Amino acid sequence: MAENQNSEITNVIVKSLKLASAIDAIPKSVVNNIQPVLEVKPKISTICKWADANNSASAFVLYTIPSNVDFYFTGGVLSLNKDAGATSATTNLCGYINNELVILLTIRGITSVSQSQTISISPTVPLKLDSGSTVFVAHATAAANVSARAVVYGYEEANQ
Repeated sequence: MAENQNSEITNVIVKSLKLASAIDAIPKSVVNNIQPVLEVKPKISTICKWADANNSASAFVLYTIPSNVDFYFTGGVLSLNKDAGATSATTNLCGYINNELVILLTIRGITSVSQSQTISISPTVPLKLDSGSTVFVAHATAAANVSARAVVYGYEEANQ
């Protein structure tokens, strides 16, 4: 069996086991059986944000991506509820990829018809959205009762 010559590993074991190297024998069987492990996704935070708005003709922000992290969009839900008196309403879940506005989900409202619709997306590969940008709902209507709700899922990791 190969013998471990890495003094850092030995020091970690000595400190973890609270050994006094002048008195206690360092267990070579433990030191020599250390297996290296590669940490693939360090410092990951899972994000789940939601927001809703009623009778709004403007955008509302679900999540502002910090500038010191990379955010990966893994899914979203968008819903629209409106009465027959509402004018055509378009509701979009939006984000930015490479400084370009991207519509992740959209629901088109139908004029003079009551409508209730919910859609979702779960991309097979996470979408990296721009650091320092926002994930938001662009919601437009001119009259009557309209409600939009959205949820965004993803994870962030510290960018280098």
